[in-house]
Amino acid sequence: METSLFLVFVILCGCSINAGASATQIQSFNTNETNLTDLEQMDFRGLVYAANISEEFSLAAADVFRRKFANRYIQIEQGDDYEVQVSDGSIIVYRYEETVLVLKHFGSHILDLRIMFYDESDQESQLKQIITLLNQKCSNLTKLSIYSSENWDTLEDVQRIFYTVKDLAFFGRYNKLGSETLNLNEMFPNVRSLTLRYVELKDYDSVNITLPNLRIFRLEFMEISDRFEFKNFI
Repeated sequence: METSLFLVFVILCGCSINAGASATQIQSFNTNETNLTDLEQMDFRGLVYAANISEEFSLAAADVFRRKFANRYIQIEQGDDYEVQVSDGSIIVYRYEETVLVLKHFGSHILDLRIMFYDESDQESQLKQIITLLNQKCSNLTKLSIYSSENWDTLEDVQRIFYTVKDLAFFGRYNKLGSETLNLNEMFPNVRSLTLRYVELKDYDSVNITLPNLRIFRLEFMEISDRFEFKNFI
């Protein structure tokens, strides 16, 4: 019986690739006769949905993720029509529903996270929810990259202090960086590498960036006001 139920579960996960099976559908699966050791044999996408069945499955699936996938970077992109892509070095998640599940169940084990939103005009609420989950779940990040293309201060919603982040990149065409909207010192005090690309530095008198551990600083394709200066940099 265990084997047949497991096969049904795998089929459900496989069908969801085309049919977009919801977490509710997966939750309705009878887990009482399912062996948790079956999680070891699941692919990444099956593991994501299995984690949402119950607290017990969530903990077990998170442990499998830690051992099998935590060495890859997780990239979040827009694209509900695309399937999860898994390679030796990366996992790219396109569907918003799956992104939420990945961050909810595996966030504490993610070490390298890349958030790529190219057009937030219709999906700003989704991006804000992703940032909320980033605050709540991703406590052990060492690398964080955020790309947002619209004139929207993405990092304003980051509330957690990320003591473990050593490598930070913020790509934000038409976004603005100024002391009134963003305090890198408080959010990422231990950053060693900082990259700012396509970020307009606001024409305020100064931005105070005091990052004592910073060793690499990159400004790429920047618009810097004549009035702009860094104070206490490094």
